[in-house]
Amino acid sequence: DEREVGVDGFGYDSKVYYSITQGGGMGDQAVRFPIVGNETVLDAVTQVNGLTAASSSRIWVARPGRSAHGCDQILPVDWMAISQRGSVETNYQLLPGDRVYIEEDKLVALDNKMAKLLAPIERVFGFTLLGASTLNGINNVNSRNFGSGF
Repeated sequence: DEREVGVDGFGYDSKVYYSITQGGGMGDQAVRFPIVGNETVLDAVTQVNGLTAASSSRIWVARPGRSAHGCDQILPVDWMAISQRGSVETNYQLLPGDRVYIEEDKLVALDNKMAKLLAPIERVFGFTLLGASTLNGINNVNSRNFGSGF
């Protein structure tokens, strides 16, 4: 009695972690990466091309509970210790389902929110100034052409 067994490649990408980066008031970016070895927080940050101008150095790992009644964990990351001192204490090894969260720089986020709020007002003022400047230009041309003859 011969039996055949088929194996599907479905399970290859089943062990993943996520890097979530706040965009400084411009929306979050979430990227999914496969776990293929011993990925750490430093690996996760390099996978998203490092910290951007909108990123702060406040980073943590959100680790979901492993059972139905398990508690989720928040593991704070000391980015300066990892990147500048070579410390491995908070350079956690990532597990399937982990989320590496990179918070936005609050001042950049505030600046971007203010820019979104003020942009329509600036457009209206710009349009008004353009119209007033155009009318002034037309009036100056008319007064030069017709002002001395009348």
